[in-house]
Amino acid sequence: MYEHDLNSAFSRIKADEELKDRIGERIEKMDKRTIRKTRKATGVIICAAALGLTTAFAASPAGREAISGVIDYFASEQAREITSLEELSRYNEAVGSSVSRDGVTLTLDNVAADDNFVHVFYTVVFDEPFDTEDGGVWVECIIDGVIGIYGNNNNVEGYFADDRTYKGVMKLNVSTRDIPDDFKLELLMADDSQSMDIIDRLYAANGSDENAELTETEKESLLYISADIDKSAVEVNSLTKDINKELWHGVELEKLVFSPFGNQFVLKADTREMEDEELERVLSSMDPFALFDENGVCLDVLNTGMQATPLDYTRNSFEFLKADKDTKSLTFVPVGYIEPDGDVEVIKQKTGTYPLTYKVSDYGSVVVTGVRFKDGEIAIDYYKDGYVLYDPGFVLENDSGETAEPGGKLGCVRYTDVHYETNSYTARYVYDAYDENGEKIPADDSVSAEKLKENLTTLGIFENSYIALDYDNAVTVGIN
Repeated sequence: MYEHDLNSAFSRIKADEELKDRIGERIEKMDKRTIRKTRKATGVIICAAALGLTTAFAASPAGREAISGVIDYFASEQAREITSLEELSRYNEAVGSSVSRDGVTLTLDNVAADDNFVHVFYTVVFDEPFDTEDGGVWVECIIDGVIGIYGNNNNVEGYFADDRTYKGVMKLNVSTRDIPDDFKLELLMADDSQSMDIIDRLYAANGSDENAELTETEKESLLYISADIDKSAVEVNSLTKDINKELWHGVELEKLVFSPFGNQFVLKADTREMEDEELERVLSSMDPFALFDENGVCLDVLNTGMQATPLDYTRNSFEFLKADKDTKSLTFVPVGYIEPDGDVEVIKQKTGTYPLTYKVSDYGSVVVTGVRFKDGEIAIDYYKDGYVLYDPGFVLENDSGETAEPGGKLGCVRYTDVHYETNSYTARYVYDAYDENGEKIPADDSVSAEKLKENLTTLGIFENSYIALDYDNAVTVGIN
């Protein structure tokens, strides 16, 4: 958590410096409990990293129209879906509970939950106009007595629908926990130092044997909503199966969850009282790997952060595509690295005619089906054929070999959007440039859709020739 982010988060509620410092300390304490957090690299850093981004995809106009009556969050073009639109529309519970305090109204709109994820949709309305340039909204969620649940594929998204209305969604990974079918969900928002003291206490309870339970007096000091949620409705099309089988080097496949909200498996290792070097070894043992079904189809494992802790068993969840609850078996194949002879090659092709196929290794290809442009954004649509290491490392260039990203190499943010229904992706390069003082540089004609299209003439991808699939140590796990 950086000073800029704290200032943004608290610009509306005018938190004092002491409050911001204490929140920073709480974030630091959380990080210390999780000793190692890593993110899979794309092969090269093309744009400035975005804080807390995970895979998602933009809702299509037709999708927004279909779902807007069910989950209002998706009624805007600003919304980014975090799970299948179709499945979220089918399996969700409309809540609609609201609470108001000091000119702010918090509403819990919808909840969609299963054994993998709890999706929480909410709205915050301010009596006075909100500074949408610098403002942020700080909302917390307690699920089954635990606040701040961290998971590998967690996602928090939101946008300002107007200058008084913020629409938000949390996608919280609960696959490493045993959440009962009927559980209590609590949504809370702090707006002063006193109420933030309560949040601090709840987070402290996470590190003890206590649950994050609020007293009635504390609830009155917060914007607080409680709802009883039933996640059993999704189970008709889900399969949760405990496996508990060792794959390799002390890494165990603990369980599999097939669900309309996405498929995941959980890898577990005993890392209690391990030193940093041992924790690094465990993470290396957990990842990377290739995943195949019983028909030899390579399944896409989505890019995610990784974590390890010396305080407990380490668990990491991995979301994957191209499978469903009827899948008969999964084969895990370790991936090893070969020292490249010189620099990693970039495979380049001219843009304009699609599809473009990039054979990035002996094991798989990236197929680009199109490139789209709008003001301040370049969107590259693609899918993976076979095994491809993580997200492709795209290189965008003009005729002179210069970078063609909006705002230059460090002037944009890359988002990876996942299209669950088609098992495909979109890499979006969005203009986001700042000057040396940290002030955002307004977009000009140089990042117009027309200029971006004119400038991007060559699209490259870093090859993966430095990897080797270790079939000799592959492990097959039966499911049904």
